[in-house]
Amino acid sequence: LIWGLGLRTLLALAGLAAGIYFAAAFFRSVSASLRSVTEGVQALTRGDLSRRFRQHGSDELAQVTGHLEDMAARLSALVAEIRSSAVRVDQSGDAVARDGQALAQRNLEQAGHLASTAQAMTALDGVLQRGGNQLDGAQRITQGLQQQSEASRQSVGQAVGAVQTREASVRRIAEIN
Repeated sequence: LIWGLGLRTLLALAGLAAGIYFAAAFFRSVSASLRSVTEGVQALTRGDLSRRFRQHGSDELAQVTGHLEDMAARLSALVAEIRSSAVRVDQSGDAVARDGQALAQRNLEQAGHLASTAQAMTALDGVLQRGGNQLDGAQRITQGLQQQSEASRQSVGQAVGAVQTREASVRRIAEIN
């Protein structure tokens, strides 16, 4: 009976020791895996998208780790795409600013030409007014030319105003960029 009791105790202790060993090994394996996943998630939250998760196996923790790996890869691709888009937007903004400045320069040149035309029309109007007093027929022609000159002057004035408005808009666009 004592011999049987000692053997049972020995077997129970051996079983207990094996259980403790397997529990400790399982705990070490799981805690190391969880530590690795935790470190990887912390790296992601800091913005380190280059961090990769290393997990082997097919258990639930390995599946979660695989999903985190996929998420990190997608986030990295999205960030790269956003950066690329930002560069293209910046380049487009620069092109719009350059084109706006060129347009403003052309508008200034056109405004100068229109102003010269308006001055010439005004001078012509004055000459026609003086010469119109000498002849009745010339007076009718002069009146017609005056009306045309006035209409042209108003049109030129409107055109100059429109060019100045466009120039102000181009300056605002250039300031925004």
